[in-house]
Amino acid sequence: MRETRRMVGEYVATQADCLGEAAATDGIAMAAYTMDSHNCQRIVIEKDGRKMVKNEGDVEIGGGLPYPISYRSLTPQRSECTNLLVPVCLSASHIAYGSIRMEPVFMVLGQVSAIAAQIASNQGLEYIQDVDYRQINSIMKLDPYLDGSTPDILVDDASEAVSCTGGWTRRKGKGSYGPSYLEIDRSTADEYVEYRAEVADGGEYDIYSYQHAAKNLAEITDFEIVVNGDTTRSRFSSDDLHVVGQARGEWHHLGTHHFNADSEVIVRIYGENSDRPLRADAILIIRK
Repeated sequence: MRETRRMVGEYVATQADCLGEAAATDGIAMAAYTMDSHNCQRIVIEKDGRKMVKNEGDVEIGGGLPYPISYRSLTPQRSECTNLLVPVCLSASHIAYGSIRMEPVFMVLGQVSAIAAQIASNQGLEYIQDVDYRQINSIMKLDPYLDGSTPDILVDDASEAVSCTGGWTRRKGKGSYGPSYLEIDRSTADEYVEYRAEVADGGEYDIYSYQHAAKNLAEITDFEIVVNGDTTRSRFSSDDLHVVGQARGEWHHLGTHHFNADSEVIVRIYGENSDRPLRADAILIIRK
């Protein structure tokens, strides 16, 4: 069943959220999908003496940019219930639910709800609504598996740990990791985007860059990676990109590197004399 009754909680996600016209200030997950609803029925209509079959009730409204889901969409109104979390039939309008209702989003919302329940229990909170969403986000970022293992390190283009040299512009559009990406119309080796990340635990790590599948982009992207003072280089070719299904990009492996404890990694993205737009989006570092 695609959907059924939904809760009306402390925050109702609407089309404005999906389009980025409103943004929840207590986001605990991200969604990014078209607002759609399958047709309710097929009917026969007659026009100019001809009969034809039409779908009735089909809705498909573009969007696709990641947007936050409020923690308050998972909680009932205080006057109705104080100990309930709803990660699936959450507080959302019909059209917004058509975008939110994706399985990966439900997986995150389920994990968020479990963490919120644990926080409320440990802190003896009377109202589940009083759980601090910032504490949830901290746990999701620093200990997502709740086992003390080393979390993945993600540095997106909007992070304070990212700097630009040259004429780079932040833009929004489908296919990006997160709401935005950086782009330059033409680039040289002197115009680069630099990502910095701190790695607390020593060991072997894989480094990835998120690459877009748009056809008008530069064919070659160059990377300079500095780990423990040693510099290596990697090159991405658009021919290496193999995107399937509805995805508009993928993570490209830049190499495996050894990190000392409490070390810094620097990744620079640039293109040498490219006459096509070049994009820089997110960097991902995963311990092996």
